[in-house]
Formats: sequence, C-alpha cells, structure tokens
Amino acid sequence: MKTTANHVLIELDKTRDDTFTTKSGMTFYVPTMAIDPNDPNTETDADAIRTYGIVAATPWKLTKSMMVPVVVRKGNREQMRTVADIVPEVEVGDKIHFRYSAIDRIENRIYNEDGMFQAIPYSDIFAREVDGQVIPIGSFVFVEPIKEKIAKSDHLIIPDDFTKKTNRGIVKWIGKPFKDEAEIGVEPGDEVVYDTKYAERQKVNDEWYEVIYQDDIMLKV
Repeated sequence: MKTTANHVLIELDKTRDDTFTTKSGMTFYVPTMAIDPNDPNTETDADAIRTYGIVAATPWKLTKSMMVPVVVRKGNREQMRTVADIVPEVEVGDKIHFRYSAIDRIENRIYNEDGMFQAIPYSDIFAREVDGQVIPIGSFVFVEPIKEKIAKSDHLIIPDDFTKKTNRGIVKWIGKPFKDEAEIGVEPGDEVVYDTKYAERQKVNDEWYEVIYQDDIMLKV
C-alpha cells in the first residue's frame, strides 16, 4: 500500500478530541489544538497531544510541491526547502515523531475497513524510531537544553532550583543533513550553541527536547 505524494499514513487509535487527567485526578475533554506544547506551563496538559504513530504506508514519491516549513539561513540569504531535499528514510512499521499540528488536520483522516488512519505530511516528521533508537530525518537535531541557575540576590528570594533557559544544549540525536549539505561534524553527546528562534519542543519517552535544524547549530563547544 502506498499513500499520496509527500505524505506518510499512520495507524490512528485516537480521535481529534482527547481527554487528559490532571495530577489532582480531574479529567477534562479538550480539543488537541487547545493545548500548546510550546508553553512551558502546560506540560501536564501536553501529554494529551498525539505526536507519534506507527507507519502503515509510505509515500509513492517525494516531490518539490510541498515546502518544508523552515528557512535555511546562508549568511544574509534565505532559502526555502522542499520535501525533495529530505532523505526518504521512513519505512512501514516505523514509529515516527511529528509536529503536534499534523494530527489535527481532519481533512487528512482516512476511514476504511481496516480502521482509521491519518496522513502526515513528510515535512512534519521529526524522526523515526526503530527498535528504540530515535533517528532524526530531514536534517533535524534533538537537543537537550542546558539550563543555568539564577544567581543569588540580596534583594530577592530565589529558590535553589530556579533556572533560566539558554541557547546551549547537548545533542541527543542527529540525523542526515539535507541532500545537498555536508556533514557538520557534530555527534550525540556534543555540547552546542544553537539558534533558538525556530526550535520546537518535542516529548520522546517522557522527556522534553528541543528540535532544531542542523543549520541552526552555530558552535560546537
């Protein structure tokens, strides 16, 4: 079975509207899009967002008709990417991780005798997971952000565990660069300085990471 160009089909066992339970035991019924995973104050609520699935069908081809939602910065010049710039690594049976908004597109939902499926745009896929190993695609990098403790003050009471976000992190997983780009010489475990402007938060195995493009890495420490 093959799906339309530039889309991967995943098996779907949830509908758009999900429930989530708070730590106090209260259960709410909310639309997926009502939860913002980029808001650090909604981590409990964000558990209700579906950002993974098992691939049931791969695209019959990748074309240049779908723009990848990222701007590659080359000095002062900006270059938009297309799906055709991505190395096509996703296979049937893979667990994939993708942007939370991809699951909310009702027009991409398919129902047939085999069940319910969702067509996920290839450009929205962050990574594939095989045998527990996360493999980023499309030049994506998963970074574990480094937080710095706030300095003590004689005028303010600051908790010992109070931290601030920085633009430094530890590379957790890194994929292949775009087809026309060379390897950047960064490996898992390296500390890097990166541009946080286009970073997106993603939860994998109950841990939060920031997802960036390799082009967003400015310095290897």
